[in-house]
Amino acid sequence: MYRLFLVDDENGQLELMEQILKKMNSELEILCFTSPKDALESMRRNPAHIIISDIRMPQMDGLTFIQLIRRQYPDTVIAILSAYGDFSYARQAMTYSVIDFLVKPVNRQELQELLNNILTRLAPQNFPYISPKEFEQLERSVISAVYESSSEKVNTIMEQFLRSYSGRELTCSRTVTIQNFCHLSLILHRQLSLEPSDMVFKDFDSCTSLPQLCESVQHHILRIIEERKKIEKQSGAHIVDEITQFIEKNLDKELSLHSIARQFHFNPSYLSNLFKKQTGTGLKEYIVGRRIEYAKDLLCNTEWKIHQISVKCGYEDVSYFVQMFKKHTGFSPGQFRKRS
Repeated sequence: MYRLFLVDDENGQLELMEQILKKMNSELEILCFTSPKDALESMRRNPAHIIISDIRMPQMDGLTFIQLIRRQYPDTVIAILSAYGDFSYARQAMTYSVIDFLVKPVNRQELQELLNNILTRLAPQNFPYISPKEFEQLERSVISAVYESSSEKVNTIMEQFLRSYSGRELTCSRTVTIQNFCHLSLILHRQLSLEPSDMVFKDFDSCTSLPQLCESVQHHILRIIEERKKIEKQSGAHIVDEITQFIEKNLDKELSLHSIARQFHFNPSYLSNLFKKQTGTGLKEYIVGRRIEYAKDLLCNTEWKIHQISVKCGYEDVSYFVQMFKKHTGFSPGQFRKRS
């Protein structure tokens, strides 16, 4: 017997759904709650296998409730109810591995389809065990490949990943494995400033084996790479133009890959790759080049002392400035000034 929690602050909606569900499946143990806090308390005593919850309730935000359930009870199957027009809110809830959402008022056919889907998901389905450390390594490898826009690397990584776990005993919850891949998808979307799609999480959740899930994830990551390429092509030149202007105005301040990445809200690795693709020059190399050019201009057109020019060009250490200047021009700053 499966235990199902119905959570909704509307008593009428709760009673209607309870009656319909009991007629559909007499083996369901159904408990109704008008408060998410009461549902959480009951979960501690007798956890539910299934939760169908509204996402707009006065005592606790529905998203907060779902997050708490997902964190403490990862195998619980969750579906949500939303009023017409709450689609953006519902879409956000889908990122927490919610199986589906229904729009109020719920009709009998939709509820039947949802219940059938849920019961199918609850059938015992385990995947090979993947440790958190192993999954972290996969995340790092995939993120690196995406930043390089390398579809070939993504294909190789996913094929090797699947091959290494194909012989393991099926001891890990299917739900947990899917959640791990959903987390990877969210990381990629956030770091690349992309909008996640509801269909991604539904596609992952429809997979019933690790090979099927890996194939779905692989296709999803390849789509992200293509989307990233389009965005780079459209906005990369504009972004790099803003960065070069920022560098020009701040040659006397700290300028590093990480400080500029923070300024423009980019991942440092992503920014480094983008800058080099657009300019053909590494960011560090570009900064040094602009500082040397600025120093040459000051040496020729001002009477400032060498240590003043060094600070003005972002070098607190005068000897290091002299060393860098000579490396790039073949002359010390003093020799260059005499020649000009």
